[in-house]
Parts: sequence; structure tokens; C-alpha cells
Amino acid sequence: MQNYFAVTIAVVCTLAMLVAPAGAQDFITETVPQNAPYFTDLQRTYQVGLLVGYEDGTYRPDEVLTRAELWVAFNRLVDMARMDGMGLGSDLDPVFATYARGVRDHWCIASFERLLRVGLIEDPPMPNVRGFDEGVKRIEFAQIAVAAMRAYGMVAPDMRPAELAIGTDIMVIQPDGHFHMQEGMPRWEFAVAMNRMLNKMFPTG
Repeated sequence: MQNYFAVTIAVVCTLAMLVAPAGAQDFITETVPQNAPYFTDLQRTYQVGLLVGYEDGTYRPDEVLTRAELWVAFNRLVDMARMDGMGLGSDLDPVFATYARGVRDHWCIASFERLLRVGLIEDPPMPNVRGFDEGVKRIEFAQIAVAAMRAYGMVAPDMRPAELAIGTDIMVIQPDGHFHMQEGMPRWEFAVAMNRMLNKMFPTG
């Protein structure tokens, strides 16, 4: 009888080990069509921690990216660059929250202040927690993407953000052949653009 229970427990443990990774992988595959043209981009940005899903287990690729998500993703990019030997001068300085309650308590405040410190974003006159959760326009992504590429010596400093982002094949061309920089940026499009940045910053993978 003891052998029976031992074998049963061993089988259950083995099945659990096999099922767990599949479940983690299905986090995207269950909510995003695998034949979507941006599927591999979503997978990569998820795997490296640049764009995570929601608490209900969905990924919502068509929703517009929020400013908080944008800042957290680029904060993670700074971490990745440092691990690859491309650190910025002050990207390890401690974070001191200096904003009023409500702003200070937002879940993205550490990323917000760090990106301010390293110069990838500019300090708004009056940071507002509601602004953190607003949708991002494509031009906002282009500005921070260009700032990052400049900081890591990937591009020249004498072009405008939109021109640089377009000229380096980071942004996604819309079906009508334009970029529509003042419109909202869907999460899937952010994943595509970030994956293109990753390929330029870390060409060996």
C-alpha cells in the first residue's frame, strides 16, 4: 500500500511539473490568436518583462497602452541594458519619492522617477496620478524611444523624435501608409516597436 501511494504521489508531482510551464505559456496563447501577425512580438516582450498581462489573465493587445505601462517597460529596458553592460550614469541611484500623496502612491512612481533621473522623460509641471493611467499617443512612445536610443549611443542627436523613430524602422506603419503619431498606441503595436528596439540594442539576443 505504501508503494502504491508513493507511486501515485510521484506521478502527480511529475504531471504538475509538466502542466505548470504549459499553463504559463498559455497566458498569451489563450487570449491572443496565435496566427496574429504580432504574436511573437507579444511573446518576447512578455518573456523579458516589458509588457505583462492583466490580473484576470487576459492580455488585451488591442487596448491602448497607458503612460504608466510605458514608463515601467522602459524602466525594465534600462535594467536589461545595464545587465548587458550598457549602464547609464545614474540608473542605480536610489529613488526618493518627492511628489504629493496620490502621485507618490501610484504603482509606477519608482519607474517614473528613475526615468526622470536618467533623462529619458521630462518632469511635467504638476504630475497627476490620473495622467499616469491615460492612454499613450504614438508620439509619446517615439519621444522616449529616441531618448533611450540616444542615451545608449545608437543614433545621432540632431533629428526630431518622430523622424528618428521612423527612420530607424521602430514605429509601425499604418495601413494607409502613414504613422498617425497623435493617435493612441495599442499594446500589440507597442510590443512590435519594442521588439524592434530590442533587436537593435541586443542583436545577439
